[in-house]
Amino acid sequence: MSNKKIGLYLVLLTCFLLPFDKVFGSIAIGLTFLFSIFRIVREKRYNEILSVTFFSCVTLYLVYIVGMFYTTNVKYGFSFLSSKVSFLLFPIIFLGIKTSKREIIQIFIVFVFSYSCRCIYFLSSFLPKIIGDGFEKKWSFQEVYANGGFHPTYMSLYSIISIIILIYFIRNSLKKKISLFLILFHVCVIYLLASRIAIITLLVVVIIFSIFLALKRRKLRKQIIITGVISILILPLGVLINKDFKYKFLQLKSINNFEYNKYDASSISTRIAKWQSAIEISKENILLGSGTGDLPDELIKQFKKIDCLQCKVKKYNNPHNQYLDSLSRNGVLGLLALIFLLGYPLVVAIKRKNIYMLLISVTFCIMLIPECILNVEKGVEIFCFFNSLFLFNLIKND
Repeated sequence: MSNKKIGLYLVLLTCFLLPFDKVFGSIAIGLTFLFSIFRIVREKRYNEILSVTFFSCVTLYLVYIVGMFYTTNVKYGFSFLSSKVSFLLFPIIFLGIKTSKREIIQIFIVFVFSYSCRCIYFLSSFLPKIIGDGFEKKWSFQEVYANGGFHPTYMSLYSIISIIILIYFIRNSLKKKISLFLILFHVCVIYLLASRIAIITLLVVVIIFSIFLALKRRKLRKQIIITGVISILILPLGVLINKDFKYKFLQLKSINNFEYNKYDASSISTRIAKWQSAIEISKENILLGSGTGDLPDELIKQFKKIDCLQCKVKKYNNPHNQYLDSLSRNGVLGLLALIFLLGYPLVVAIKRKNIYMLLISVTFCIMLIPECILNVEKGVEIFCFFNSLFLFNLIKND
């Protein structure tokens, strides 16, 4: 077996395990990383590590390392660094293992198949319970965890990426009927998970893709616009069907001048408390922040000051906003590194005219607003995997 095939099989294995258990996934990532190092050393491609593309992938992680020099909670800092090592591993993996268009399609197929299987397993456990309650009961992310899933926001993120990949299949005449069915399936999964930011992100994806098609296919512009408008109108209707979804969106009405209300224990109110706390922490050291390992301790101090009982009880250790997390943790330096990490793929996508890379990049930019996606392994792994896959492999529109 050739080295090229070994590398592909390792990438496929890593891709397959992304939605599943992180222990086996970590082993697959480690093996793939070691094989990539072997390829890079053997082919003497060290100079590629000095490229702007590689630097864009690892800048934020380098800032985290710098933040360790002035942090006091070193133990948590090292734990934080170890859980974010994907920022280094995946760029090296796709630097060492180059993939052709056919192989990238295989990677896409494996990801969609793997995550769809995870969703079916989750639904087989969770859906009977929800149906039994007549869809009247509000459910929490703990119940999703307990029934074969993982955090609803992260599952919704995986579903949106699956939908974007399936759009690629349809446009390239790859199993159109199956792809369309799976798109509808993942839209239903997003509705069931009742993630507000996911449905908003999906709407943005539909709008951007509709504009792209309208500009590219002028003869079908009217049909595309009508289809896009219908899709945009249909998506919000799910809010009325899913009572948990409806409840979460009604919480937005409780926002009063975007200030924290200690008598309001809703998720919106506590998020505002966490955002305000992160901003206050960043003011203390606007350039460098609190330090890579000190942010959780500093947040608890702020929660006590504003008397956020809900925050203190649950011991939230992040601001639930990736941009504010970087700003409060590593100051302006950290925020600029995050913007570079997210902005560079957007520029590359526009330059290459790659709508799929653009849609995935936009998806992450939006999903990072209410959650620290890149602070959790399920989030950082999928981001680094697809970000590196697109950046180090030229994927063109067809």
